[in-house]
Amino acid sequence: MISDRPFVAASVQAGSIAFDTPATIAKLGDLSADARSLDADLVVFPEAFVSGTDRCCRM
Repeated sequence: MISDRPFVAASVQAGSIAFDTPATIAKLGDLSADARSLDADLVVFPEAFVSGTDRCCRM
């Protein structure tokens, strides 16, 4: 089905919540809902947004 409505993509620039995967998943849900409320059809997050670790704390 072809639509006259344009395809809308959203790019999220946000950080995860370090060492708290469940909270990061909740944040992902909230940010996705915000983008959807602005009619986004696709929401893109940073690579490894849900990793469970903080990349700045590697040894």
